[in-house]
Amino acid sequence: MNLCSTRNKSLRVNFSEAVASGLASDGGLFYPIDSIDLRRVLESDPPSFQDFAFTVLSELLAGECTSEDLEAIAHEAFYFSPDMFTIHERISLLDLSTGKTAAFKDYGASFLASWMSRFQSDPVVILTATSGDTGSAVAQAFYNKRNISVVVLFPEGKISQIQERQMTTLGDNIDCLAVNGSFDDCQAMVKACFADDQLRDSIHISSANSINIGRLIPQSLYYLYARKRIEGDIRFCVPSGNFGNMVAAMFARQWGMDCDPFLAACNENDTIPSFLSSDTYAAKPSIETYATAMDVGNPSNFERFMFLCEQRSISPQKLVSAISVTDDQILETIRRYYEMYGQFVCPHTATGLYYAEQELDKGLEGHVVCVSTAHAGKFRETVHKACGHTPDLPPQLQGLEDKPTHKKNIDANIEQFKQHLRKRYG
Repeated sequence: MNLCSTRNKSLRVNFSEAVASGLASDGGLFYPIDSIDLRRVLESDPPSFQDFAFTVLSELLAGECTSEDLEAIAHEAFYFSPDMFTIHERISLLDLSTGKTAAFKDYGASFLASWMSRFQSDPVVILTATSGDTGSAVAQAFYNKRNISVVVLFPEGKISQIQERQMTTLGDNIDCLAVNGSFDDCQAMVKACFADDQLRDSIHISSANSINIGRLIPQSLYYLYARKRIEGDIRFCVPSGNFGNMVAAMFARQWGMDCDPFLAACNENDTIPSFLSSDTYAAKPSIETYATAMDVGNPSNFERFMFLCEQRSISPQKLVSAISVTDDQILETIRRYYEMYGQFVCPHTATGLYYAEQELDKGLEGHVVCVSTAHAGKFRETVHKACGHTPDLPPQLQGLEDKPTHKKNIDANIEQFKQHLRKRYG
């Protein structure tokens, strides 16, 4: 797989190089430029998600490593698989909560950890900003991996207790920093490090956020896998914050997945819906909502999205539509799905279900597959507030409250963060 920077098409690397560096040297994001057609692969029927992942990755990453290595990575990374079930005749849920941290980001993080631990020979420090699920998925996936340290920045007091404990109860090679600020502050601190040539010369840093293409390629797999299981016209409705999961879906469509334009369900952080309605992009300070993992005012992957539209000579509005879902609408949707179907849904999944219902009520044809991004048990307080009932924790999250935590509080100060990195890893 050949990739270029979104800011310089002549800056090209292979997949291994893109994963190792995380961000392009010019500050751009890596983008796959090969013409890839997976329609033949999609007609096959491997017996498991692991086998399906290996089959698809063999096409995408041919020449990057041996087939034996790739098969081992697919089976090591994807010891869990997506589930899909129909809520009612027009809406299905693509359940991605079956991994180690009960969120969709386990797919990308687990693949990235398996890939890097196999091929990364020199010590590397992975910098990760998180609004909740990314940090826990990355921390769990990379815990105790050889030659790899992980630094996670999260906004203090603005993620769920369970999300925080999934990161801070590990220790060892997992360094958790609670930032007195927002997710956008955390993201800006990480990006500033990648833009600092002196820092990059002294410390080998990489990323496990969705700015790393090694996160997005494996996330494309569950869209391809789900499409095989539903006949007829479909649309994917994707709860969207940093827009990485949406771009992964767009990659899948570019490679031959047959589906109609996408639906992006955002919370009250309406940067993307505002752009699509006005053609003017205006980053905003993030707003705290019940869908905390989507509290992003300046989505990193917007740059990839626009590059994709440019490469395909397509207007953004023809590829995706979006709305902003309020906190009250999130709570109401959680309540209705519990009362009508006995189904607990997380606040992020609720944004997708709300948008899907709105579009179907307006006459949208075909079937909508809503991406269920996390287990409702990770957001017990919000779910209880909505419907008066508390979902159980999934088995993989039980017992966290009994473990000691390890974190350091820092200000939203870029130089303070760089000083921490130099002192600990330089």
